[in-house]
Amino acid sequence: MLLSNIGRSDEALAAYERALASNADDHELCYNVGVQFGDRGRHQEEITMYQRSLKVKPDFGKAWGNLGVALASSGQLDAAAEPFAKACQYQPDERNNWINLARYHQAKGNAAGAKEAMSRAQAMK
Repeated sequence: MLLSNIGRSDEALAAYERALASNADDHELCYNVGVQFGDRGRHQEEITMYQRSLKVKPDFGKAWGNLGVALASSGQLDAAAEPFAKACQYQPDERNNWINLARYHQAKGNAAGAKEAMSRAQAMK
């Protein structure tokens, strides 16, 4: 929302939440509320909103990617594996998805998986 672009993020979140009250099944709206929560470090609420978005649109790659990042950021690295993989599945041309998957594999000590994912990312320069 434009409000967040001009430094009025509290107003943006309030506007999103009002819109969500009457459009509970809008996957983009759920996603955007998740982004707003993430910007505030409210990771559990962020995670919940991405999950809600994905219940409506299970192939929404952006939500899968952000869910993975939110889970990893909140210390739930093991739970981030599936979201990172699904982000790459549904948005294979999004370089950041492959970078996030590579970082996940690196954090888990899987050098081969990290190398493969980073190779995919580097091929997109």
